[in-house]
Amino acid sequence: MTFLRASGMCRSSTLRLVHSGRPCYFRFFFWCAGFFRMALRVRNHHRHDIGCVTNNICACYHGMTQGNEAFVDKQLEKTLTQAERRAASEEKLLRAAAELISEGGVVAATFERIGKRAGLSRGLVSQRFGSKEGLVNALVDDVVQRFDELLFQYHIHELAPHEAIIAFVDIYLSENDEDAVRDTYHVLLAESLGAQPALRPLFARVHDVVRDRLRQLIERGQKLGTIYKQLDADATAISLGAFLLGVRIQCMVNPDTDIDAVRTNAISSLRAMMGIK
Repeated sequence: MTFLRASGMCRSSTLRLVHSGRPCYFRFFFWCAGFFRMALRVRNHHRHDIGCVTNNICACYHGMTQGNEAFVDKQLEKTLTQAERRAASEEKLLRAAAELISEGGVVAATFERIGKRAGLSRGLVSQRFGSKEGLVNALVDDVVQRFDELLFQYHIHELAPHEAIIAFVDIYLSENDEDAVRDTYHVLLAESLGAQPALRPLFARVHDVVRDRLRQLIERGQKLGTIYKQLDADATAISLGAFLLGVRIQCMVNPDTDIDAVRTNAISSLRAMMGIK
C-alpha cells in the first residue's frame, strides 16, 4: 500500500500549495498532518527517515514564505517520491515474508529468502527491520493495521454498539483478498506456543487491545439497553476473541471448512446471547 493510497491523498491535490503566488498556509499544514500520518503507517522507520521528511517540510515552509511556488513543488515532489518508493519496497518485503512464514514458519523467513522472493536485496531487509524480531513485529502490526482499515471501510465506528460487534465478527470471518497475509498472523501465533515463546508478549498485547475494544462495545450496549446487562462484558469479550481465533485456525487446518455457514451460525448465536432481536 503506497503512502498516497493509504492516506487518500493524490498528487494533484497536494502539490499545489501556493495559489496565485500567495502562501496557502492552511493547505500546507493540512498536507503536513497528512504526511506525518502516512509516515506513521510505515513501520520501523529510522530516525533518519523522519528527519528527512522534517527537513523537506521546513524547506517547503521557507519556500512558501518567500513565495517560491516552484521550489515548494520540487521539494514536495521529492519527498513524496521517496516516501512512495520506501512504502512500495516495504510492502513487497512484508508480503514476501508473510508468504514464506505461511509456507514454512518463522525459520523459513530468512532475510536472504525474503529479499529474493521480493526481488530486492538481503541488505534492504536488514536495513528495514534490523532483526527477525523487528520483522515479526512489523508483520503483526501490518496485519492489525489492515484489519483496522477494513473495519473503517465498513464504517464500524459509526454503528450502534451491538451492531458494531456483529459487524466485527462478520468481517473477521469473511473471506477477502488479505487472507494470505492474515493467515501469517495465526501461523506466528501458533509458533509462539511452541518454538517461538518470545512472541507471546507481542500477541498478548494485541489480544488485549481486541479484548478492550469488544468489552467497551458490550458495556456501551448495556448502558443503552441494547445488550443484556447480566452478561459479563470482559468474559464475553475474551470468549468471543478466542472463538474468532479458533475458527480462523480451523479454516487453515481444514481449508474445506464452510466458513460461510460458521459465520452465519456464529452471528445468530451471538445475537441470541446478547439479547439482540
